[in-house]
Amino acid sequence: MAYSSISEACGVLGVPASATDDDINKRWRQLARKYHPDLNPNDEGAAKEFKKYREAFEVLNTFRSGSRTVAALEEEFLSEFPDWIKHLPKEKREKIMRELSELESSDKE
Repeated sequence: MAYSSISEACGVLGVPASATDDDINKRWRQLARKYHPDLNPNDEGAAKEFKKYREAFEVLNTFRSGSRTVAALEEEFLSEFPDWIKHLPKEKREKIMRELSELESSDKE
């Protein structure tokens, strides 16, 4: 799944945008232990959940740095876009970012 924002990945993991690296790592470890395929060998649902949480963690892990919060990282991410995008409502920004992500994915195939 491609996440349209860092906040969306935070929501999947169930951590607030103010979460620190330690908060995110702790939550990831909890979810990984609960849904890991090796611990749930005959549960396909657990494997899907594990994959969803792993992808969200990887997104956050890519963008995090030091003790900066997810909200600060998302602001930095948005700073790379033209000014007119920053002034759009959040839903429209997320739609644009989702569409760009889909285009990037299709270019790689």
